[in-house]
Amino acid sequence: MEDKLKLLHSAKDDVQQVNSQQACTISELQTKNNSLTMGVDNLKRQIESLQQGIAAKYQDIDNAKQEVRTQMSEKLRDSEKEMSGLKSERDKLLGSKHKLEDRVSQLENDVDKKNEQLKHLKEKLSMRESDIAWMREETAQRAKALQVAVKNYAQPLTTQSA
Repeated sequence: MEDKLKLLHSAKDDVQQVNSQQACTISELQTKNNSLTMGVDNLKRQIESLQQGIAAKYQDIDNAKQEVRTQMSEKLRDSEKEMSGLKSERDKLLGSKHKLEDRVSQLENDVDKKNEQLKHLKEKLSMRESDIAWMREETAQRAKALQVAVKNYAQPLTTQSA
């Protein structure tokens, strides 16, 4: 009887040790999960910031286009009034047009770069979310294994009690 009692105490100690190890592992995984979740949140904020930057760039493009359109309209009226200065006014308009095209091209390049950054951040976000899902699955599997171990341990005890 004493041998059985010692064996039961030993088994209990083993299960408690496994339980403690599993609890530590779960705690570590939860900490890692929290850290990754914070990283994902940071990436989401960065994406939002980049999207706002892109929207601002598009607004700058529209404003620049509108400003140039206004300038060109005024210059055309002036050139019609002063036929003698037609050539110089045309040169000014062409210069403005080239500047606008250069500016638009530059802004479009900036938008393309921001879109690339956004794509890269979305890929990183997807990878982080995949890691989190994997960790959650692993945590669930370990919790299930712990539950089975406790059940297996408790089942012989309840059978012996009865």
